[in-house]
Amino acid sequence: PDVALSASPFEGALDPAVPYLGGPLATVKTAAIFYDAIPFRFPDKYMRDSRRQDYFNRRLASYRNFDLAFTISDFSSRELRHFVDATNDLYIGTGISNTFVELINDSTDRNGIEGDYVLYVGGFDWRKNIAVVPAAFCMISKSLRENLKFVIAGDVGPLEEGELRNIWASCGLAADRIVFAGAVDDRTLVCLYKGALALVQPSFMEGFGLTALEAIACGTPAIAARAGALPEIVRDDALLFDPTSPWDLAEKIEAVAAGKPNTRKQKELARDRIEAFGWNKVSRLTITACGTA
Repeated sequence: PDVALSASPFEGALDPAVPYLGGPLATVKTAAIFYDAIPFRFPDKYMRDSRRQDYFNRRLASYRNFDLAFTISDFSSRELRHFVDATNDLYIGTGISNTFVELINDSTDRNGIEGDYVLYVGGFDWRKNIAVVPAAFCMISKSLRENLKFVIAGDVGPLEEGELRNIWASCGLAADRIVFAGAVDDRTLVCLYKGALALVQPSFMEGFGLTALEAIACGTPAIAARAGALPEIVRDDALLFDPTSPWDLAEKIEAVAAGKPNTRKQKELARDRIEAFGWNKVSRLTITACGTA
C-alpha cells in the first residue's frame, strides 16, 4: 500500500480487534484517526483498574508512532496534543453525508408525534448525561411542562428505558410526556429532527457532536452542553449550557419555546454547517495529507 491507516488504535479492549499501532519498521506512510480522550478525562468511570489504565496509556502513546494523526475536531486536536505531546495531528473533521442532506431537502413525511417536543438522539452511556433532561423539565414553567414532550431516538434496551422512566417519574413528570422512538432509519430521523422544538445534546464530553450537527442542518436549534467539541459545532452561546446545571438547561428550553432563536439565522446556520462539515471536504483533506505526509 501507499499508506497504512489505523481507524482507531484503541480498538481491542472489549472485542477481538487487533488494530495497527504503527512503529519504526513501517516502510510506507502511516496514519491513525484520533476521536477523543474521554477515558483519560473520566478515569474513574472508564479506567477503574490498573490493567485498563496500562492498556489505554499504551494505545494512546502509540499515536506518536504515526506520520499523521487525523482528528475529527479542533477540540480533539487539542486533546491529542495535551495527552500525547504530539505535533503530528491534522484536523480533517467529519460530517453528514450527501445522502442525509438529500433527505433533509426531500423529506415531507410526518413523524407521528403530536405536539411540541424536545428530542434526544444517541446512547445511554454515563457521559451522555441524559438524566439532566428530566431534571430540567422539572424546572420549566408549568404550562410548558404540561404541553412539551421529551422524545428519545436510539437503540435503548429495556433496562435503560426502565431506568429513565423511573427518573422521569421521580421528577413528578407525567408518564405520557416521555416517548421512546427506538432505533430509526435516516428518513425517520430527519423527520424527528425537523419536527422538534429543539435537540438537546447534554454530554459531558464529545469528540465531535454529530447529532447537534444533524439537527442544525435540519434547521432545528441544538441546545448543547458547553463541553468538548460541541461549542464549535453549535457556534451560538445562547444555546449552550452548563451540563451540570439542570436550571441552565431549563432556561435554554424556555428561551427556544418562546421563539427566541431567529428562524432566518437558523437557516443560514444550516447552510453554513452543511458546507463546513461534509464528507467531500473530509475526503479532500485526507487524500491530500496522505499524498504529502
